[in-house]
Amino acid sequence: MTDTSRKLSLLLGSIVAITGCGDLFQARADEPSLVVTERIQGEIPGVPAGLVKTLPPYSFTFDMPSTPISENGATNTVGPAKVSASIQLNQAGMSIPANYNADFDGFDTLQLTISGNGKTQVLARYLKDPANLPGKSLVMARAEDVEILDYVSSANRTITLTLSGTGSLPSSNWTADVDMDLKLAAGASWP
Repeated sequence: MTDTSRKLSLLLGSIVAITGCGDLFQARADEPSLVVTERIQGEIPGVPAGLVKTLPPYSFTFDMPSTPISENGATNTVGPAKVSASIQLNQAGMSIPANYNADFDGFDTLQLTISGNGKTQVLARYLKDPANLPGKSLVMARAEDVEILDYVSSANRTITLTLSGTGSLPSSNWTADVDMDLKLAAGASWP
């Protein structure tokens, strides 16, 4: 069991246990920052310098942790307790591994879009600051309050992320590790 799964399981398990004590009718727990990382599958092709100024949308999957908090969306039941949960993005980070001859310095914008369960929404954005070029690592600010559990189904905890952008794209093939800094909240109430 990964450290991420362990933390999420303990968070939900504590809420359910507290709720079942009889004297308490509501319980709430929050994890303000939990980082999950996954590498983009495959390589994004490089382009000859100056020819292309737009990164075509590049989609990849991101596996959410397999825990009771992400089993059935934002609201479900565990025995007689009603459980509500929330997973939202604080920020996203991307870093190109050292063995790739590419960086993010030429990008003017990057956008990460989330899709699943028939919906699509902008999750995070990056806007170039010419005075502070990112090199091989950049941070993308949260674009909106996105409830990630709305994009996760009980049958499949995989979400689809799509990366798109503008600027001078890397001329050699590249990939990146995507870090999602998540905030989690869970609550339970006794009927």
